[in-house]
Amino acid sequence: MSSKFPIGAALLWLCAGGVFGATCTVTNTNDSGAGSLRQAILDCARAPGPNVIEFDISGNAPFVIKPQGQLLPSLKGPLVVRLKRAASDLTPAPAPAPPSVVLDGSSLVKPHLPAGCPIATAGLTVGDSHAVEISGLEVRNFCVGIAVVRSNDVFIHDVRIVDNRGAAGVLFTGDDGKGGSTNRSFNNRLFNSAFVDNGTGVALTRGTRDSIVQGATISLTQALPEAAAVEFSSGDNNAAIGNTFSKFAGRAVAISGNHYTIRDNKFVDNKGIAMRASGKDLLILGNTFLDNGGVALTVSGAGARVQENVISGSGGQGVLVAGGGVTLSRNSIFNNGRLGIDAATAAAAGSAVRLPNCPQLSATSKWGAEGLVLNGTLVASPNQAYAIEVFGSRAADHHTGDEKGWGEGERYLGTRRVTTDAAGKAEFSIPVNLTDPFSNGQGTGYFTATATDANGSTSKFSRSLQITK
Repeated sequence: MSSKFPIGAALLWLCAGGVFGATCTVTNTNDSGAGSLRQAILDCARAPGPNVIEFDISGNAPFVIKPQGQLLPSLKGPLVVRLKRAASDLTPAPAPAPPSVVLDGSSLVKPHLPAGCPIATAGLTVGDSHAVEISGLEVRNFCVGIAVVRSNDVFIHDVRIVDNRGAAGVLFTGDDGKGGSTNRSFNNRLFNSAFVDNGTGVALTRGTRDSIVQGATISLTQALPEAAAVEFSSGDNNAAIGNTFSKFAGRAVAISGNHYTIRDNKFVDNKGIAMRASGKDLLILGNTFLDNGGVALTVSGAGARVQENVISGSGGQGVLVAGGGVTLSRNSIFNNGRLGIDAATAAAAGSAVRLPNCPQLSATSKWGAEGLVLNGTLVASPNQAYAIEVFGSRAADHHTGDEKGWGEGERYLGTRRVTTDAAGKAEFSIPVNLTDPFSNGQGTGYFTATATDANGSTSKFSRSLQITK
């Protein structure tokens, strides 16, 4: 884990196997009384801590706990909630597949849909607390599976979250109780968990910051109203790393905030927009967008960097740039239904976002025994520096209408920095020392280029130039 996303000292102490205050053991699936989860929560809340709630239920799994009449009490940290494990085992206990302990809200929530589902109806709640770890459970059929409210250093991992359709599978929020935000939701973690058929898989809202969703699989098996995989809103410096988002009908992931890291995720077979991101200094790095029905990525915000992503098979544009200052570099963008890179149109004003002029490759470009040489010209602002990136694709683009002939870039081939003259013109020649640029022996390719200005804004792809070896 990078130092950008530290886990709080109290939580590290708990995970390292420090001495606990009380161990409150759950031995049955009753809703109340000795050995119940409700009683264990109450008992541990009275102990000074750090405490542990441990499930040790005999019999044939799964062990289904159904709260009756009222929600479970809020969890208070420092606290670990986990399946029973050997005293000598200090590593986090992963959830079985399927988990042996299931928390089921079907006796409390009917139906669990947005119109009839109060957001406060959560399976487990961490409220105004800190240093709580939850692992090894399935939580299903609530409005919110696990709600973390105005709390910090909460670590949720190896859980399965199913059919919490009213609000979110897991909610991290700094909500002040009046619809406003606080700064009390931070350093929270969600790792290695599965989400199936929740209204929103994970939501980080109302000022939640410095938090991370990592290694989650978030998907739908059926069409649900208002469903999304992850919503990040009204908070900064959060991250989504190494997750898979699939089968969502609207947008899968929505981000509104600054200094986000979105890295090494997979966006696969979503029916609408795979991700919409807006905010300053976003890093969108190394993700795979594959076979999504709409635009793969809509992005805006000064300092946003879209780098080394694979974007293919989208029904709409590969990348739709909705504001200036967005840098696209070294991506693999190909086989999309519309332009690989395009500028959004502002609906109110009816005008498109202004991107730099794109270069034009020249017919003097050639492919010989020594490799490729891609020549071209950029006509842009005078006396300005630009970075020219060149790309090659195995196949011609299948765009139609006004977009016909404009290229995409399956494989990044190289960069050359140029400066325009007083007339705004710069010529370039970029050697590419590859005789087999597509690693398949083919002798025809389709080549394009982009230009990035000194403010970090990247152009559309140029028109495609076919070259035969």
